[in-house]
Amino acid sequence: MGPITWVYSSEIFPLRLRAQGCSMGVAMNRVTSGVISMTFISLYDAISIGGAFFLYAGIAAVAWVFFYTFLPETQGKTLEEMEKLFGTFYKWRSTLRALNEKKRENDRQVQMGNTTTKEHNQS
Repeated sequence: MGPITWVYSSEIFPLRLRAQGCSMGVAMNRVTSGVISMTFISLYDAISIGGAFFLYAGIAAVAWVFFYTFLPETQGKTLEEMEKLFGTFYKWRSTLRALNEKKRENDRQVQMGNTTTKEHNQS
């Protein structure tokens, strides 16, 4: 789960806020790692080592479901698309569909423009 902070925060923030956003994400990552490290010994004393690892595994599973459900894919998106996508917090799936549809429409127009240009050049 740790690399999500480094990778995702560098992709989602606009350029004017990227340094501040990444630093906040990394700071929270370090605080979380510190809390886990500092509580492990007292936690395994209370519920055994196996229980501590099962607890951490459960938390990681819940975190994975959260990331998969609430964080959209950022691969291949421009900064403008990311800004539109994250401007709508709870409706990001419909915004993502609209952005993908618009991208497909633009790709079709470019392909049609290339075929008419080729036909025109052959004449």
